[in-house]
Amino acid sequence: MSFLNPLMLLGVLAVSAPIAIHLLSRFRPKPMDFGAMELLRRAMVTRSRQVKLEDLLLLLLRCLAIALLALAMARPTLTGAGASLAGGAGQAAAVIGLDGSMSMGHTPGLNSRFDRGVDRVRTILETLEPGAPLSLVLMGDVPQVLHEGRYDPQQIETILEDLEPRPQRLNLARSLEVLGEQLERLESGSKELYIVSDMQAEHFAETPAAVREQLAALDEQAVLLMMSVGDERHENLAIDALHFASGSLRAGGSARYAAQVRNTGSEARYDVTVRLHRDGTPVGSATLDQIEPGDTASASFVVPMDEAGTHRLAARLEGDELDADNAAYAVAEVRDRVQVLIVSGRRGEHWSRDAGGFVARALQPRGEMAVGEGASLAVRLVDWMDLAVQNLADFDAIVLADLPDVAEPQVRSLSRFVEAGGGLVIIAGEQTDATLFNARLASGDEALAPARLGDRREMDVETESGWPLRLARPDHPLARPLAGLPSDLLAEARVHRHWQAEPVEGAQVVFALGAADDEDADASGETSTAAPLLIERELGRGRVLLLASGAERRWGEWVIHPAWPILWQQMVAHLTQPTVGDARVSQPLVVSLDPAATVEQVRFTGPREQQAVLSPQVRNDQPQAELERPEWPGFYELHVERGDPAALPLGGVVRAVNVDTRDSNVRVLDHAALTMAWPEVAGAIVEPGRDLAEAIRQARVGVELWWPLLLLGLIVLVVEAVLARRFTGRMAADEQVTSRRRLHVARWFGRRMTTRQAA
Repeated sequence: MSFLNPLMLLGVLAVSAPIAIHLLSRFRPKPMDFGAMELLRRAMVTRSRQVKLEDLLLLLLRCLAIALLALAMARPTLTGAGASLAGGAGQAAAVIGLDGSMSMGHTPGLNSRFDRGVDRVRTILETLEPGAPLSLVLMGDVPQVLHEGRYDPQQIETILEDLEPRPQRLNLARSLEVLGEQLERLESGSKELYIVSDMQAEHFAETPAAVREQLAALDEQAVLLMMSVGDERHENLAIDALHFASGSLRAGGSARYAAQVRNTGSEARYDVTVRLHRDGTPVGSATLDQIEPGDTASASFVVPMDEAGTHRLAARLEGDELDADNAAYAVAEVRDRVQVLIVSGRRGEHWSRDAGGFVARALQPRGEMAVGEGASLAVRLVDWMDLAVQNLADFDAIVLADLPDVAEPQVRSLSRFVEAGGGLVIIAGEQTDATLFNARLASGDEALAPARLGDRREMDVETESGWPLRLARPDHPLARPLAGLPSDLLAEARVHRHWQAEPVEGAQVVFALGAADDEDADASGETSTAAPLLIERELGRGRVLLLASGAERRWGEWVIHPAWPILWQQMVAHLTQPTVGDARVSQPLVVSLDPAATVEQVRFTGPREQQAVLSPQVRNDQPQAELERPEWPGFYELHVERGDPAALPLGGVVRAVNVDTRDSNVRVLDHAALTMAWPEVAGAIVEPGRDLAEAIRQARVGVELWWPLLLLGLIVLVVEAVLARRFTGRMAADEQVTSRRRLHVARWFGRRMTTRQAA
């Protein structure tokens, strides 16, 4: 037996009240007997004993009534065999947790795992009585309470008919927390918890100890039954990413995009077709001949960028078992004209030999630095003394090439330029003063540079070959084009001098320098030396890159290497793209706003008509619009609802949100593996093929006793009242007889005294 309100058991202490009253009533003044009353006292001895027995009976009834009422308020429940004898079957309150994560949508045949899960939920509901307390929770990364209240079969069936899995991961810890909260809210002596899932190995195989303890605690609070709707078939293909690989994101140009397709199954897949759509229109397809289990293949597309503006790109797989991860989305910001300002710290007669000249030649290898209005890429090369007179708002990207110093007013202007969405590249070269650089650009919380400079290192070019270039982040947009080069070719991109750089918080190293004698190192491997070469940091809506080596021949041969123009063309495209990362479903989608613009409300519009109107928040002096949890993959558009539309480019922003493909491996645990992985609750796992309704009936326990106890307490009170009334009436009659006898004795005694006095 257990109690739902154990604190109310303290009410049993109130039994002491009638006992105390009874005991206190015994301490009365002792009467003084006289001889004439002796005959009357002897006559009443028998009646006195009867009165005591009646008082004791009433006392017991009062104590019993108080105890029963206290027990009823404590709400005791019977469990096990006692519940069955009391007829408790079918009176349970249930919490049902249905796995609604992405893997539940796996459909190798006619029905998906989710369809089988819904059928299991219907079987559970058939064992409940209408009106029973019921909570239905859709488990996922963000669990949803679909129903909380009394069981209405028609209402629940309407919910189940419209239900579908969500394209999100399963957060088992958070889901169990929500299930526990629902259990605590149930007011019933028989609580049951059902977990219906495919038991995906990703989440149930190696579970943290805290989650195991969490589920074991729920098993103690309620009758727990876990049932799997998974199957042995787990073939699946997923598009992990769709990203810009190379090319031009300017009107009239073309860009190459790559879709990464991964085989998460156990069998090789052949003739896999991937199609690319731009703004809803097919623009290309690619067929991958073969993808081995666990491997990833890249489908490449050349996308013409005929018009300027925001283009929505979507890559899709055809004919796969899991639809949620068959699509990936990306946004391309195509501009009519990209203008780059190169500020050279040492521009002279031979400008092409300094850092600014090498950058300019990489961007425009065929023409002059100043171009006509019709060109898609315009480059302006100026002396560093002319930086103060430039209107930075006229440019999309700025390159500071080996400047001796940057005045504080220019630093503030450059910071505002980047925060508003511009791109900045800083080249630390021959004229760079590390102390002055750190003081101006890399100090304080509002540092502009992504790293602080240390000592300068250099090699003897006549005796040493220099440091080879290494890709610290092969998956970074700037590294992808170079990762496709032959390793021996990339190894020839040598650097003879560089500044030691210490990245600031939030910055990332894209390129680094390998060991000088590492001739055969893999070009895609991570560097093992602490020598960052290209460091990136996001600031507001823009990006800042620091190149820790000068862009001149004396600093390295890589400025005349084929990788040099590829890198700079990619940098310009990268710096003019939105600074949003790879946004995921159920994770915050954050868009930075222009600090100079006033915005009161913004509106997000997403797939399936999802809309949210919210107020921007200021973080680190940067206003941001944050959509807390995008529910579906696709494109989300942001508009200013109230305020200055100039806070967003062209009045609106489009962002792509993709699914988290870590759940694309849909392999599940069979019954044996599941019981081994969860020994704490092994007995609660329903065996495959077992009749679920019968398993529920066998496991169902618990019936509340508060109502019969309350009724019995009231009956005892009524009996006590009737007996008290009857006993009181009899005592009153006896009192009248006693009074008459006393009066008779008193008269008799008075007559004798009168007679004696007369004699």
